[in-house]
Amino acid sequence: MEDYSYQLMVEKLTEMEVDEKISITDADLMAYYEKNKSDYIEEEKVRATCITLDDEDFANETLDKILAGKDIKEMAKELTAAKKVASGPGTGQQDPGNTYFFGKSASPNWSEFIDEVFEMKVNEMTETVFETDVGEDTFYLIFRKEEEKPERQREFDEVKSDINRKVEREKKRARILEWVEEISNAGKLKTYPENIPQTLLPEPENTENGKESDN
Repeated sequence: MEDYSYQLMVEKLTEMEVDEKISITDADLMAYYEKNKSDYIEEEKVRATCITLDDEDFANETLDKILAGKDIKEMAKELTAAKKVASGPGTGQQDPGNTYFFGKSASPNWSEFIDEVFEMKVNEMTETVFETDVGEDTFYLIFRKEEEKPERQREFDEVKSDINRKVEREKKRARILEWVEEISNAGKLKTYPENIPQTLLPEPENTENGKESDN
């Protein structure tokens, strides 16, 4: 019970001496944003429709059907429903074929695929099956680039809540250091050597047979 009361007292004191003595204005937040703009850059992203297969012959047959007029999205849905796709880009059950937006560093395992999509133009599709190795496995991909989002600077309003948390943390840290200094200068901060554990006290000088050495 005493420990709990002590904890409540510390929390209340901290609230009075720290929380209630800091203020955060929009000017503070904007200043932080301007100083750290590079932290709020959203990288370039792309999205594709992709069919991932693990059989080369079947992949070529699938591509032939698409090149003959079969829509790649419809093909992705049919193959997913038939459980003929392999695990990889575009194999989600909710929207088969959709890779959703991803950046250049999205997955080291699929870096060859990622690099290829970034090089393509929107609506461009692979004309041959794209072969790539992931670990010891080989996959065969058919894909079309659907959209691209260029790198952009995120606006202040988008990141304001995140900045507020960071500025609040910085101001609290600064106020705590200031508070400790105030207490020290007022002589209210004391140390109690008798409470230092014995393991932290200096080792005695070298002795021999319980007596101090003459050397």
